Amino acid sequence: MTLEQLDAKLEELQARASAALTNMFEFDSQPTYRRLKGEAGASRIDLAGQTRDRAAAAVAGLADAFPLLSALQQVLDRAAVCREAVRRFRAGDAKLRELEGLLLGPSVVVSEGERPLADRSLFSSSEVSARQTPDALLAALAAAFDSAKTVVFQMEAAWNRLAPEISKLAGELETLRKQALDLQEDCGTDLGQLDAAVKAIAARVQNDPLGTDDAFAREIRPQFQAVQDRLKGQAARRDGLRADLRFARDRLKEMAGLMQQCAAVYEECRQKVAAGAVACPAGDGTTDLNEWLYRLDTHAASGGWKGAAIGLQRWQEAYDARSHELAGLIASNQRLLDARVELRGRLSALSAKAQARGVGEDPSLVEIASGAQALLSAPRTPLDRVGALVERYEEQLRKVARS
Repeated sequence: MTLEQLDAKLEELQARASAALTNMFEFDSQPTYRRLKGEAGASRIDLAGQTRDRAAAAVAGLADAFPLLSALQQVLDRAAVCREAVRRFRAGDAKLRELEGLLLGPSVVVSEGERPLADRSLFSSSEVSARQTPDALLAALAAAFDSAKTVVFQMEAAWNRLAPEISKLAGELETLRKQALDLQEDCGTDLGQLDAAVKAIAARVQNDPLGTDDAFAREIRPQFQAVQDRLKGQAARRDGLRADLRFARDRLKEMAGLMQQCAAVYEECRQKVAAGAVACPAGDGTTDLNEWLYRLDTHAASGGWKGAAIGLQRWQEAYDARSHELAGLIASNQRLLDARVELRGRLSALSAKAQARGVGEDPSLVEIASGAQALLSAPRTPLDRVGALVERYEEQLRKVARS
C-alpha cells in the first residue's frame, strides 16, 4: 500500500476504535447489562430458560471487550509512532512494511497462554498467543456488541410490555367472568386455566422475559381469544334471539291474515259449492301461539335466553306446521271454486261453438245447457252433476254436428 493509503487506514482504525470504546463505556453502564454481569451495586438477575441462554452468550461475547480494545489501541499507538518516524526521518521500505503489518496484519494479541511441553521443540517459547488483524477484531467486537445489545433491549422491551399486559389480562379475566355469568355460559374450566396460566406467566416474567414474551404470544393470547370469541358468539345469539322474537310477533300478524283468508275462501266455497268444502280450524288460530310467545319473551327477559331460544325454535316449527295446514285448506277450497268457474267457462265455450256451427238451438243441446246453467246459478252448485252435464253437452254437440 502507498503511504497515503496507510495514512487513511490508520485514521479510519483510530476513529472506529474511539467510537467502539465510547459505545462500550455507555453500554457497560446500562443497568440491565450491569445486572446481567452481576456487577457490584447492581442486583443480579437469576435468569432462566431462553433468556438465560441468550444472556450468557451475550455477556461472554463482550467479556474481554475492554482488554481487546486496549490491545488494539496499543497497536494503533505503535502505528502512529511508526508513521511519525517515517515522516521525520523519511524511512525506507522496511518502516513502511512495519506500518503496513501493524495496520493490516495480525498485529493485535487477543489471547495468551502457555504452550504444553509436549508441543514444544528445544528452542520454542513456552508462551503462545493468538492474534488478529485490527479489522477482524473490530468486526468480531461489533458482532458481539450487536448481539448483546439486542438481548438487553429485547429483555427491557419484554419487561416494559408484559407488566402492563399481564395487569390488563387480569382485568380482562374479570370481564370475561362477568360476561359468562350474564350469558349463562359455563366457562369455569377455561377461565380457571387462563387464570393459572396468567399467574404462571407473571411469575416467570422477571427471570425469563424473552421466553415469557414468546409464551405469551403463543399460548395466553390465543386462549383468551378463544374464550372471547365463544362469549361473543353467545352474545350474538342472545341479541339475535331478541330480533327473532320480534320477527315472530310479525309472523303472528301474518297468521291472523292467513286465518281470515282461510275463513273467507271456506265461506265462499260453502255458499257456492254443494259439497267438499273443508272448514278452517276454530278460533283465530293465533291465541295459543301468542300465549306461547309471551312466555318465551318473559323467560328470555328474566335471563333464561338459552331455554327461550330452544323454545322459539319449537314455536317456529309449530307455526310453520299450522301455516302449512292453513295454506292446504285454502288451496283445497280454492280448487273447488276454480272448478266451478272452469265448468261455467267450458259450457259457455261449447255453447258458442254450437252457435257457430248453426246447431245452437237444437232442442237436445238447449235442454242440457239449461240444466247445467240452472245448477251453476243455484246457491250451492253440485260440481259432479254439472261436470256430467257439460260432458253430455260436448258429446251431443259432436253427434248433432255430424248429422
